[in-house]
Amino acid sequence: MEIRGSSQSPAPAQSNDPSPLPTGGAASSEAIAAQRQAVGERDLNDAVTMSPSMEMPKMPFTRAELSVDRSTQRYVARIVDRNNGKMVAEYPTEAQLKLYAISRELLGKLMKAEA
Repeated sequence: MEIRGSSQSPAPAQSNDPSPLPTGGAASSEAIAAQRQAVGERDLNDAVTMSPSMEMPKMPFTRAELSVDRSTQRYVARIVDRNNGKMVAEYPTEAQLKLYAISRELLGKLMKAEA
C-alpha cells in the first residue's frame, strides 16, 4: 500500500544566538572553540554585572576568655562581646558544668564509701 501526499519534514530549530557556528574543516573547530569561549565569557560578565552587590557580614567585636571551673576542674572557654561585655558563647555550657560537678561529687562519695 502506498500513501501519496506531500511529505513535510520538521523545520530545523531556530537559534537565538546572533552569531551562527561555522561549519566544515579544522579551521572551523578552532572557530567553534573561540565562539564557545566568547559566549562563556559574555555569560559570566552578564552574571556578575546583574548580581546584587554582596557585603561581608559584620563580625562582632569579641574577645576569648579561658578559665578553670573550680567545682569541676575543667577548662571553660567564653566568647565575650567587647562592646557591652555580654557573653556570646561558652563551652562547656553552664548546664554541662553543673552535670560535671554533680557527677564529680557523686563519684567522690562513691570512692569514699568503698574505701
